[in-house]
Amino acid sequence: MKIRILASVCYVLFAIGAFADSYTITLSANQCSLIANQLDAPGGNTIGNLLAPPAITDGTILFKYSGGFSAYTYSTDDGQWDPDPTVTLNPGEGAIITSPVATTITFTGTPHVPVLPLTLSDC
Repeated sequence: MKIRILASVCYVLFAIGAFADSYTITLSANQCSLIANQLDAPGGNTIGNLLAPPAITDGTILFKYSGGFSAYTYSTDDGQWDPDPTVTLNPGEGAIITSPVATTITFTGTPHVPVLPLTLSDC
């Protein structure tokens, strides 16, 4: 009987750990907000996948730093981020976003697990 209970508890704990995590970020209208992706999203970590309607509206602007700031604007006419909807916002990366309306963004995915031990190069 104890083995069955232990096996049941282990199964439940394993099943709970397999569910995706999520968190939300509330954006105020016409304000710059810092956001960061902390999860590996199903379907990939492109801005087109992570930041999509209905949370993202026409005219939302995203600034991502990658050696310099690049600006991306969401267009409902195109249904995508212009100029490039395939730009990624991988776990650990952040951006600045401005929305013309107050909204809430929900990030969903699995926690990003680093490969350990880290190998550090000599300076």
